[in-house]
Amino acid sequence: MKTPGVLVASRAILGEWLGGSGGGWQDSGGIWPGIKKIYGVEAQEDDPEYGISRGRLLPQHDVWDQNRAPAELRDQLARSLVLIHGGMAQNVGPILEMVTEKYLLRSKEEWIARQEMHGIFDRICQSLEEGDVKQLASLTTQNWNGPLKTIIPWVTNHFTETIIEPRATVVWF
Repeated sequence: MKTPGVLVASRAILGEWLGGSGGGWQDSGGIWPGIKKIYGVEAQEDDPEYGISRGRLLPQHDVWDQNRAPAELRDQLARSLVLIHGGMAQNVGPILEMVTEKYLLRSKEEWIARQEMHGIFDRICQSLEEGDVKQLASLTTQNWNGPLKTIIPWVTNHFTETIIEPRATVVWF
């Protein structure tokens, strides 16, 4: 029998689909507070997808406890992060379709970027475990400016680039 968390995640994902977002399972991570690693896994015998699909529809959520992500790291992150909403809400379906198409066709630039992203992700996890927030910032910037923009050109817009440009002058009204 599946854990209650899986049922809650399933309902969150279903709500996304019924709401028409076209979104995926990555948003289900908001159910569990804190730092977590969310990743796809192969379907197992007790999964409904087993025998039908290689992968399981629901991801694995590894919530990092105090040993893996100590309070000092969490505090540093809280003091370092700035959340800005770009003012855009959209159906991500066309973006997911484009990314899937490029993946299935093994488009060269995007395939190379995806491999690069795997290495960056491993180093991001390492920087979190080491509590190195400056290295984390450097790696997420590298991922944003490199592989992510290669795989998903629509990931950014003029507003976003203006906000993150370190020499930009931003006027708020």
